[in-house]
Amino acid sequence: GNFSLTIATSEGKITNSLPFAVRARSFELIPATASVELSPGESRIIDVNVNGYADRIALIASSGDPIAASLSAGSVTPNAVVRLSLSASAQAPAGSYPVAIRGESGGFIASATVSAVVTGAFSIISRALPQAMAESPYRFEFSVENASGDVKYSFEEGKLPAGLSLSGSGVISGIP
Repeated sequence: GNFSLTIATSEGKITNSLPFAVRARSFELIPATASVELSPGESRIIDVNVNGYADRIALIASSGDPIAASLSAGSVTPNAVVRLSLSASAQAPAGSYPVAIRGESGGFIASATVSAVVTGAFSIISRALPQAMAESPYRFEFSVENASGDVKYSFEEGKLPAGLSLSGSGVISGIP
């Protein structure tokens, strides 16, 4: 509770009113962010602050498929930072998945939730090239989804017929 104290000494000196508080022994778990974006097959780490007063705090992180979660420590003293590792499986469908963090110390319990948001995987969505006609202008542009930033294109194998070229921005053009 909150208290206000005024202290007198044997010499008759009196202090101003002094605020004083007694807090219950407790602690809180504070993730650095409420939401983490992951691509399928990707892992990320975020900090979780463990604030307050308690004895040693036992910690667990739990999640379900397609997210795996683990903490860098199974127990800590108050006012520590633990690292929460999150991994999305390679076949994780897009969606938001809750990850629970729970701590317990001397009968006191604190919890926090982080959302692991799986975005769609990068993919080239152009599945077939239209046929080209000899001695006629040709142009085709590849389409992608879930790219993070500019995509640069090049051949991994194979080659185009004479007269056609692939630009770095994903356009096949020319006159075959």
